[in-house]
Amino acid sequence: MAEIRRLLLDPARLIALIMLAVINLALFSGELRSRREEEERYQMQYAEWSISREETEEDPDAHYINEEYPAYLAYVQTQSQTQSVLQKLNKAQSPFVTRNLDKTVQDYQALGKVEVESGDHRALDAVLDCTLTDILLLIAPLLLILSLTAEADTAVGALTRTTKRGRTPLCARRIFAVILFSLADVLLLYGGDFCYAVSQYGSPGLGRAIQSDPAFQLCAVRLTIGEYLIFTVLLKTLAVTVIALLVWLILSRFHPLPGWTLISVIVAGMWLCHQFVMPTSPVNHLRFLNPFAALRADEFFTGYCNLNLFQYPAGFLGSMLIAVGGLFVLLAAGCLVLVGSRYPKKRGAGMVRLFDRISKALSRHMPCHTVFGFEGWKLLFAQRAFVFVCAAIGGAFWLWNDIHISLPLSADTLMMYREFQGEITEKKLEKVTYYIESNQEYAEYLQRKLDEAIAENKDVHEISGLQKSLNEAMETLQFWQAVDTRLSELTDYTARTGLDAWFVPQESYQLLFRGNAMQRHSAMVLLLFLIFAFCGIFAFDNQYGTAALLRATKNGRFRMRLCQWLWIFLLTVFAALMLHGVYILHLAKDVEFALTEAPAQSVAFLQFLPFSVNIRTVLTVYIALRCLAAFALAAAVAGISRFSRNPSHARMISLAAFLLPSALCESGLPLPSFLNFVDALTVTVS
Repeated sequence: MAEIRRLLLDPARLIALIMLAVINLALFSGELRSRREEEERYQMQYAEWSISREETEEDPDAHYINEEYPAYLAYVQTQSQTQSVLQKLNKAQSPFVTRNLDKTVQDYQALGKVEVESGDHRALDAVLDCTLTDILLLIAPLLLILSLTAEADTAVGALTRTTKRGRTPLCARRIFAVILFSLADVLLLYGGDFCYAVSQYGSPGLGRAIQSDPAFQLCAVRLTIGEYLIFTVLLKTLAVTVIALLVWLILSRFHPLPGWTLISVIVAGMWLCHQFVMPTSPVNHLRFLNPFAALRADEFFTGYCNLNLFQYPAGFLGSMLIAVGGLFVLLAAGCLVLVGSRYPKKRGAGMVRLFDRISKALSRHMPCHTVFGFEGWKLLFAQRAFVFVCAAIGGAFWLWNDIHISLPLSADTLMMYREFQGEITEKKLEKVTYYIESNQEYAEYLQRKLDEAIAENKDVHEISGLQKSLNEAMETLQFWQAVDTRLSELTDYTARTGLDAWFVPQESYQLLFRGNAMQRHSAMVLLLFLIFAFCGIFAFDNQYGTAALLRATKNGRFRMRLCQWLWIFLLTVFAALMLHGVYILHLAKDVEFALTEAPAQSVAFLQFLPFSVNIRTVLTVYIALRCLAAFALAAAVAGISRFSRNPSHARMISLAAFLLPSALCESGLPLPSFLNFVDALTVTVS
């Protein structure tokens, strides 16, 4: 028990787990805020659509409970009967198809009469989409495994193996500690996501049947929502433990270079199989009999599938439990035998020697012999900033797939922009005046017709049709009056200040300059990159006591510091352009920046500029300001690193000083705004 307590209650490990939970909260709250903005936009669009068609909004829960779910169960039964008839006509049909249909009907009939109840399921749906949390779940257990392998390579580790209980019994306790730590990791991160979603949306009702949520319509397991959450936690714990034990077993038997190469191949292969093998593929075993399928867990309850095992259908949930559970038993036994019982002689020394020879041969021709090159090598590889650069690139791809920008404009608005955007002329003003007068005359004509119909007591349908036409005419009239008001404001502004102002679509510029949830989400990822990439740039020399020695050399003062700051600037600008640029490119692709050559004063919230400049220049300066804000924050992280004993110390201080208050502010806690460094990175224009 002493070893279990040592591993689980180590202060540094607990702090790392808590900071990982903070990082997860920061990213998940950003996703939830983006989701809420999309829901609000959709609700506004749907409300406008319903009003324009005078339709009453039907309760989606009632429609699902009363019509959609019973219709699905009836469809399953009907499909089975239809296929049984087709089988008699087609003798060459595979027996698996018939057996699969029979098993499908039996599985859904075994549910009995599920009491589907209405309720708020938004919190549960939000947790379904937290794929980033599944990746973060692997970090803390892997850090524990790395500490165990590092201890085994020390003199203390060798001495421990000579004791009576220092081999297999100690390894068994460490396996148990890995299981408990993985469970705590899942409860803290995944449970934190659910608790935060409940705080935003309300409880989904843990006693309701899981089929009450339309996302789980295909589920053929009789579970409540509370039981589903418990089962999901256990599945994720099993998956994380299996991957951690796999890494431990390989790193204990191989040198780091071949070991990590083998781990990368195996883990990447499992992930690719889970991601790209379709559920209906003949080789869907590779997708579902996979630790990453257990880590995702949700697809076993939001879908339905049977695996083809020698022409007999087998449920994908039970098959996965047997496969991943069996893999856990094999890995645990392998760790007990190969790590605990036998002497851990490592393999792959030949590959390490070959890599060293190649490195020595290439080092003569590499540019790392200059001060700038050596500082770059030290930052990117010795301090592992290269890993975080790759993570930032992966984050940019993830954000690209996660960003959805839609600004549906009416046909009148699109026509108006095509006809009137650009420089304001007398011809355009006269045309707007003509549209206003003609629509006003038409509205007055409809009003007279409506008054006459009411006075003559005409048919109700005729009166309601005239009322609808009058409402549409008044909306069109108000639309053109708003266009006329905007053109008049721009004309007056030009006459008053002498600065040109054109009629320009404002939507894309408002999204960019005013900020939104997706931009803040990108800024949070950038904040994480700045902390992890630069927390050790100066503390690395402090850790080994070489800072004072370097200052005594010829290039160890101004030139070395200049090269270090230059690397900070280059990597910061690269990351800022990449992470902010993802949203800007999405905006340019989906909405378009109209008339960038127009004067900046054409945009309403940029009319405070006292000089003439076009929108393209303002966009360039604005992006440069975001890069400068990121560099200022990177400089603050580097300043903490300058006075820290080691990179770990600097990382913890930076996370507590910059990430923790920002994450709490982003999650909705009423903290002072100056503590939120995401605001500084987005640079919004009010």
